[in-house]
Amino acid sequence: MKKIICRMLAGTFLVLFFLPISALANGPVAAPWLSFELLDLPKDVAYVDILIKISPNESKFTSINMQNLEELGFMPESDIVLYDVDGFRSFTFHYKDAVSSIDVYKDRSRSRPHNGIGYIEFCNGTEYREFYTQYEDLLTNFRTMKLAFLDDGGAIISVSEEFDLPKMSSLFVFLNYATYDYRTGSIDMDMYTNPWFMVANIFVSLSFVVHSIGIEIVTALCFGFNGWRKIALIAIVNAISQTFMRIAYLILPLPHLPTIILLETLIYSSEFLVYRKSKAMAFDRTIKILIYTIVANTLSFLVVALMNGFGLRA
Repeated sequence: MKKIICRMLAGTFLVLFFLPISALANGPVAAPWLSFELLDLPKDVAYVDILIKISPNESKFTSINMQNLEELGFMPESDIVLYDVDGFRSFTFHYKDAVSSIDVYKDRSRSRPHNGIGYIEFCNGTEYREFYTQYEDLLTNFRTMKLAFLDDGGAIISVSEEFDLPKMSSLFVFLNYATYDYRTGSIDMDMYTNPWFMVANIFVSLSFVVHSIGIEIVTALCFGFNGWRKIALIAIVNAISQTFMRIAYLILPLPHLPTIILLETLIYSSEFLVYRKSKAMAFDRTIKILIYTIVANTLSFLVVALMNGFGLRA
């Protein structure tokens, strides 16, 4: 019977340990280009470019992208080529080897906009590695941008307010698509919650909780806390505290290290108080309970940190 129980526990640990890795490996990847749907466009808008904050010191900066200049038939002295306001410059003409189709079209036939609705795409080159790298670079290093609306000759008709592309996240996936309303100046980013991340996070968190409970029970037995009442109390308290910690860690808007210090301090002190006030440990010495709480939680923290080192995150 003991062998069967041990095998079941071992199997549970293995499933909880490796399933999150499998789930994360099957997570979706955002499409490698940046698209805008444009609403209520004036008839004289023929091109739309993005303006990014890029300085001449940046490795991706170029004084002028001659290939794009020639393809579009713009003059070097065009407004969009010379634009430099508050550090914002044209992506098409000042980002090295920028790949875009800045002419506005109404559908996939790429005819001009109809009824004020148009579409535009950036980083939509023909070589996968090339435009994927540019898109990633925009999301990571050049997230703050503006939209510049141009006429046929590259003269600027208007410039939008600056906005930020969503940060890359495992939980919230930006689908590379945004809608901009020219009349109101509002922009809506198309995003969705990554279900694979949610599944992986649940199993990783469950894995951490199970490992923590197991460690604290083994430590309790080593400290001489025998009896099912004490073991049940430790298991329940640890399950509640670890679950609270997982949720709080996701919610608290603090940097990683301050969050860990705050939550671990709260867990250490609250578990000690619960154990000290409980009837199950009423006859145990306070110093014994204090030392046990410190040792058990420290061991639990070190194991979770080791699991994080192997690539698991919760």
